[in-house]
Amino acid sequence: MPSPLHASRSRASLIRAAVFAVALAPLLVAQGLRTIDSLPYGPTPVALHGQDAGANWIGSWLGVDAAHPVGLGSYWQFDNDVLDVGPMMSHGVNNGATYSSDVPLAIAGWSVASLSLVAANQDHVDLTAHLSKYADLNHGSIAVWVKTSAGSALTVLGASDTSDHSHEIALSLSNGRPWYDVRGDLNSWTQVFTAATINDGTWHHLCSVTEGNGVTTLYVDGVAVDTKHQGFFRYVFDLDSMSIGRNVDSGGPQWHFDGLIDDLTVWASPLSAAEVALIAQGVAPPLAFSGATVSVGPMVEAGSVVNSALLSNGIVPDGNKIVSTSTARAGRSFSDRWDLTQSTSYYLSCMLRREDTSTMIESALVELTDSGATRGLFGWDSAGNWVVGGLTQTIGAEVMQPNTDYFCVLRIDAGATDVAYLKVFAPGASVVADDSGITSVGIGANQWTAASPGYASGADMFTLWLTPTGNNRIELDEIRLGSSWESVVRLAYGQGCLGAEISAAGRPVIGSSTTLQLTGGTPNNIAAIFLALSSTTSAFGPLPLDVGMFGAPAGCTLLQSNDVGVLTIADGLGNSSLVFPIPANPLLYGAEAFAQWVCLDPSQGTPLPFRLSSAYQILVQN
Repeated sequence: MPSPLHASRSRASLIRAAVFAVALAPLLVAQGLRTIDSLPYGPTPVALHGQDAGANWIGSWLGVDAAHPVGLGSYWQFDNDVLDVGPMMSHGVNNGATYSSDVPLAIAGWSVASLSLVAANQDHVDLTAHLSKYADLNHGSIAVWVKTSAGSALTVLGASDTSDHSHEIALSLSNGRPWYDVRGDLNSWTQVFTAATINDGTWHHLCSVTEGNGVTTLYVDGVAVDTKHQGFFRYVFDLDSMSIGRNVDSGGPQWHFDGLIDDLTVWASPLSAAEVALIAQGVAPPLAFSGATVSVGPMVEAGSVVNSALLSNGIVPDGNKIVSTSTARAGRSFSDRWDLTQSTSYYLSCMLRREDTSTMIESALVELTDSGATRGLFGWDSAGNWVVGGLTQTIGAEVMQPNTDYFCVLRIDAGATDVAYLKVFAPGASVVADDSGITSVGIGANQWTAASPGYASGADMFTLWLTPTGNNRIELDEIRLGSSWESVVRLAYGQGCLGAEISAAGRPVIGSSTTLQLTGGTPNNIAAIFLALSSTTSAFGPLPLDVGMFGAPAGCTLLQSNDVGVLTIADGLGNSSLVFPIPANPLLYGAEAFAQWVCLDPSQGTPLPFRLSSAYQILVQN
């Protein structure tokens, strides 16, 4: 091991500059860190920046379903046709339906005819060709007039994954009871319905309104009859069928409507209670109502989410935090997409805090979205139990307490079958060095907090969503994406010997500095910090390297390549520090270095009487 006594401060500065000059090449971060959020976020939401040769977040935080129009999306009048006169222009394909001059009295001023469906003939209107316009709608409203005398299950409007026996969104009647149900990958809870029946052979108005947080209210004849968390189209993965008058599952077509339907409308925003009442009264055509504008998110607030379990791993929150509330579902796209068709693993980590008083199901901590659906959803129920996909409770796992900070790691194993895993560390917990020993699901240190059932996706993930519900708010900090556990879990790594440890204060931001700190050194003695470009190879061989074989004390390990050393003197407590400046050069963005303290300790009586600290990974940020 080179002696630090031969490196003067001035020469060290020059060599340190050379270290970063080498790092200007398009280096990939050795441990696979791909994207990291920048701090502070500023007074308004700003871009989150990435590592690894330009991988970054694209665009600002998204509003809910920003690609869809606010207000009315589709309007089928059924005036002797199945054309959609709304902006989505989802013209249907008629399969056997006829038309009737029987129309609701409330809309007789503009309605010419209604759609007549016979269940025995399996009459329906197919909308599947337009399904992509609806598949990722997170919120919205469905309104319709119906007239029937039939019992059993009758679908008014439904969309489904036909490969499954019970994955659909449907506004329907069940034995005459109005019924709104979303049975999907993100949701499968109690239906929104009323026990009162309306299969009395007269016209009735039905309307379901789903807020941005997934809470749905069902209205009958303009009056709210039930409210529960249900969601909207995007809560069902892999939708491939959509119809008026029927549902289709893995067993084929079912729940055919029998009776009359008129003025069916779909809004891409939630209607207010007053708007629903006016529509049910026929005060004006649906074209006159636009629904509510859903707030965008997230907010940026002062302060950080600080998880004590992670401090020993070198990741310390700095600056502000991101906050998403029940009124603002927030999404963030990233350019380094996760290809779920290849066999590999992806990692995400974050610091999390939830604050709520809601007794309602809390649907999501974090979701990752592919172009066909939303995957990798993890959240908790009203008791704080972790759930996967809003469906499967993790039995035996640690309860997620409100007003408590957690460090969370999400892993997605992509391949022919995709599986998502979540590990949650409570304050004070020990964060493991890697996930190789984490196997089953439960409450133990070597168990995942939650794991999803296997699923298959031919798409790629590209959006991170925060989806709170009820009165819930989610506070999120330190979002990181990577290709390994180590890349998103640690900056400090390895084990120090004889009590020597490394830590850092301040982020290594371009034009700023970070302070590399030593604790547990030899009081009032020489302490040198070594800076390097590699944590895997050195002049002495592969890393990590047990230097006990060279005469150092047992248990001392070289964790970086020892490219340059800077001499200091530890104080009476064995502490020391070095301010590590980052030049104001944008080309340094994404550069990487490693640091480790080496402390002279004559009391050891070994040929190389040194203490070695743990090591620290320096990632230059924007």
